Amino acid sequence: MHFSEYDTRLAAYAVIVDEHDRLLLSWFVGNENSPAGWTMPGGGVEYDESLPDAVVREVLEETGYTVSVGNPIATNHFTLLDPGRDRRPYKSVRVIFAATITGGSLGTTEVNGTTAFARWIPLTDIPSLTPRADIIDIAVAAWRNCRPAVAESSVRHVLLDADGVLQDLPGGWYAAMEPYLGDRARDFLHQTWVDELPMLAGRGDYMPVLAATLQNYGVVTPVAEVYDAVWKNIAVIEESIGIARVLKRNGYGVHLGTNQERYRGGHMRTALGYDDLFDVSCYSYDLGVAKPDPAFFVQAARRIGADVGTILFIDDNARNVEGAREAGMLAEQWDFTQGHDLLLELMSKHGVAATMTAEKPTR
Repeated sequence: MHFSEYDTRLAAYAVIVDEHDRLLLSWFVGNENSPAGWTMPGGGVEYDESLPDAVVREVLEETGYTVSVGNPIATNHFTLLDPGRDRRPYKSVRVIFAATITGGSLGTTEVNGTTAFARWIPLTDIPSLTPRADIIDIAVAAWRNCRPAVAESSVRHVLLDADGVLQDLPGGWYAAMEPYLGDRARDFLHQTWVDELPMLAGRGDYMPVLAATLQNYGVVTPVAEVYDAVWKNIAVIEESIGIARVLKRNGYGVHLGTNQERYRGGHMRTALGYDDLFDVSCYSYDLGVAKPDPAFFVQAARRIGADVGTILFIDDNARNVEGAREAGMLAEQWDFTQGHDLLLELMSKHGVAATMTAEKPTR
């Protein structure tokens, strides 16, 4: 049958699996064509939008989450020669994408739509889940098929730096201090960073040291206020966090390795939610040694419980990368301004698959 003789519906769907191996599903309320039941987040592609844009829109409407859309992992179609009600023959084309949550919270946002609610369902419960649309089984099978085998690489763990890799201080440190110090901000920061070095290794209390340096520079603003405005002014880089989540779903241990004194480290652990995101957190103040000392990486490997040679370390600082390599750890230098495509290339060089694709990683 020629394509002009039938109607086509193009639809796009997202496979989203969290670190607990739960699949995000939505409840379709049903209509004259299909009964109510569980289905994948997604739906029809509008006339003027791309497939990935449709996934982003549909997932937000149906589940409340914003997502980063990865590669397509499966396509499926079915036809109806006689759809009824004097309609022309019909073809449905469905494209399934891997996707990663970048924000939002669980809760359907569309009004008077076809979705009643969304839920996280354990993958082990899917076979007994009823009623469910066939697209769920198609999507789960595709996801399982494209999930990379960690055994194909010697790397079992990825250790990520924080500043420059996972997070940023908007505008930079110098600009953040200029409201308090003007053109002396650079000199002040270099001084306080030297003062901070023992605290990075867990020796001493940074807050009174910072207060004294601020006083020496004539800053009258309370130290806690300055600290909150500058040191805690952290912007999380969502695409980096998304890659960390994909790595976990692909079976890798994903860990944090960062130089911090205890106040900023504590803020990162709780306010930024890093303790929940990473399998093991290696803060220098907690380990008692700071990068680039090779001992930091030896201690980190011990804490992770892995041979140092099975860990890939990513950091924006060349000295830290060299320290990791000296300890026997695989390491690459990268910062977020270089783009995440380069990060994926660097990981791929070590056989680490950080995307959900239909291809198995190769060394």
